[in-house]
Amino acid sequence: MGISPKEIKPKKRFKEKSRYFFDSIMSRGTLSLIGFLAIISFALIIIFSVIIWLIGLIPGQSFIEIFWLNIFKTLSTGTLNGAQPGQLNFLLSFLIALASIFITSLLIGLLTAGIQQKIWSLRQGRSKVIEFDHTIILGWSEIIFTIIRALKEAASNQKSCKIVIMAQKDKTEMEETIKEKIKPSKNLKIICRKGNPIDLNDLKIVNLSTSKSIIIIEDSDSKVIKTVIAINSSRDTARIKPFKIIATLNESKNLDSGRLAGEGQASFVLNKSFIARLIANTCYQPGLSLVYNDLLTFKGDEIYISEAEAITDWSFKEVTFMFEDSAVIGICSGSIVRLNPPPDTVIGPNDRVVAISADDNTIIRSGIRDYKIDEEAIDISDKKHNEFEKILILGWNEKAPIIIDEIRNFTSPSAAITVVCSKALLPDNEESGINYLKYKEYFKYRMDSNVRFIDGVTDDYEVLLRLVKKGYNHLIVLAYPGIDIQEADSITLMSLIHLRDIAEKNNLNFSITTEMLDVNNRDLAKVAKVDDFIVSGKLISLLLAQISENVMLNPVFEDLLSESGSEIYLKNVEDYIKLSGPVNFYTVLEAASRKNDCAIGYKIISEENSNSKNFGIYLNPNKSANINFSAGDSIIVLSEKK
Repeated sequence: MGISPKEIKPKKRFKEKSRYFFDSIMSRGTLSLIGFLAIISFALIIIFSVIIWLIGLIPGQSFIEIFWLNIFKTLSTGTLNGAQPGQLNFLLSFLIALASIFITSLLIGLLTAGIQQKIWSLRQGRSKVIEFDHTIILGWSEIIFTIIRALKEAASNQKSCKIVIMAQKDKTEMEETIKEKIKPSKNLKIICRKGNPIDLNDLKIVNLSTSKSIIIIEDSDSKVIKTVIAINSSRDTARIKPFKIIATLNESKNLDSGRLAGEGQASFVLNKSFIARLIANTCYQPGLSLVYNDLLTFKGDEIYISEAEAITDWSFKEVTFMFEDSAVIGICSGSIVRLNPPPDTVIGPNDRVVAISADDNTIIRSGIRDYKIDEEAIDISDKKHNEFEKILILGWNEKAPIIIDEIRNFTSPSAAITVVCSKALLPDNEESGINYLKYKEYFKYRMDSNVRFIDGVTDDYEVLLRLVKKGYNHLIVLAYPGIDIQEADSITLMSLIHLRDIAEKNNLNFSITTEMLDVNNRDLAKVAKVDDFIVSGKLISLLLAQISENVMLNPVFEDLLSESGSEIYLKNVEDYIKLSGPVNFYTVLEAASRKNDCAIGYKIISEENSNSKNFGIYLNPNKSANINFSAGDSIIVLSEKK
């Protein structure tokens, strides 16, 4: 006769419930386990105390005294002092000792495990940051190191620079990598946390409400926009001021969506567009990238927006002469920035000046009245220059179409552009390769097109020799996409060395603008004596850091590299000044203003290979000092036309 299910069900249910209860306790963590262990220990002490008290093994002692005695025996790992063999007291003391050893061992083990778990949790970077006025960087890429260095330099005259980084990366790995690449400083504090920037709970870790600025460096536009939405969604009542969010976008078509998501609190830098336009403008203006590099770094002179005193009702031209040690380049009215406005523009009562200066507190009126302008040296008559330009582009990536369009906008219609790249190095399934084919077909059927495409190996000496002998004025070397950064830079470096060798052996003269991916490879490429290096990641990093320190600089740099408005040009010195003797920069400033240009510096051609003299670039020079210009020198101006 078998046992009915009804007879085993209660036993089974009790066993399962007991196991389930025990598993639940174990899964709650260290504190729960210690509490459960304390309850078990307390229950055992009570049981032993009741037994000893009832049978009178310790005469003359109350239950409370026996209870406390057993507690101390348990805590002292069950000592057997006072118990004689053969006595019941010895047996009970022995059992208490065993229970004590077991409980103490468990307690030590639990505490050890708990401490290890806490250390592991801290190493994972999940604790909340309680910093104030800190810069938050969300995401991780190679450009983060340049951003940190720039922020550190910007805070060199401050007590502290606090940077909080959160990315989906191991905290310890981030910290060790930063230690390897960033030189430590007393005023620099870097805190790393592991988390997902689009997770609202993870964003609480970095303490957004007390942050100074937030920099997003995610690799795709969709992630950037999601992160911006997450930041605005996490806003709490503790935050009174709007967030200061700075991020990069790859595609201009996503800019409106980003601004909508930002709710007026986000500034965006168009990554590809910024670098592509800079490469295009630099290819026929050697030294332009150095100008932008100087403006973007926090060393030397930078762009500031300042409330200069006593300039109301003066014209913009008059204001440009009022500052001996600062170069005024525009006016800021509310949130609107106007660079190089017409010289007769009158400064309003609430207007501020946009100026290049050593610091924001150095934008001070000089008090000079006699500028000693040499009228005889000024010559602004139109001069004809060789307008025909042949441009050779070696390599291809997602910036190339923008570069081509930009060159066609800013050079003469007759400019000839030749693109040479190895299609074998272009990814078949990525936008870069598709764009190449689209642009090739687009320009092939344009009747007015002077753009042609050639499939060739760009680091082959013979291929390059045949090309450059055709008389190109300007060369652009682009990094290939979809391959390792070091491999791409190696191809670029080999192309540069071949080009310089060909130029020297064949007495050829052309400018070279080069895109490098790794800033560390720039020093290796110096042997090729390239006119301009565009390290795209570095420049974008510097721009993000500049805007994070002053969000009003975003429209300034947007204007500088936009198709409309004024841009920076390096123009022939003889377009402004006769080469008849030394002149001061006030004279250059006067000559430029008569052509509706704004002079901000100059380039000395004889020093363009001198690192110690900043490759001949002089921004915001002392206006009273005399300068000896020579043929080939340039004036750096803001102008609406080339």
